[in-house]
Amino acid sequence: MRNRLLYYFLVFTFVIYALAVINALFLRPSLFQYDSFANLTSWDVPYANLKPFYTIDKYLYHADKYNFDIWFKLFFGNLVLFLPFGLIVPLLSIRMRSMWRFSVFLLLVLLLVELAQKLSMAGAFDVDDIMMNFMGGIVGFGMSYKMRKLIR
Repeated sequence: MRNRLLYYFLVFTFVIYALAVINALFLRPSLFQYDSFANLTSWDVPYANLKPFYTIDKYLYHADKYNFDIWFKLFFGNLVLFLPFGLIVPLLSIRMRSMWRFSVFLLLVLLLVELAQKLSMAGAFDVDDIMMNFMGGIVGFGMSYKMRKLIR
């Protein structure tokens, strides 16, 4: 009975988390204004960043040109955004307790999220976002692993 209640609590928590992520990534006002459909299909910056560390470099080495809240959201927000994903998913699914399996699943989810942002015009596709979200998810996975180890 206790395990069932814990499972339902985790499912409820994950649903609330997923709704918060959807709100943050898709329902807030768009950061980018697309001029035409041609911009939507363009993979040039700022509509898409396929070059690793381009955005990170821009915001890190030119931080004085940006408001602190933008800089903070880019680095801290992207790292923290998928930390709960890494924490909760391995607790919900025994199959996701393998680091390899979880990493592949997380990467697929992140690719889908970035593509959905691009295609819905809610944001841009940014490989740096994927890298930072991935790190956050892996930190959450590590926390989940430690929690499971402590409980045993």
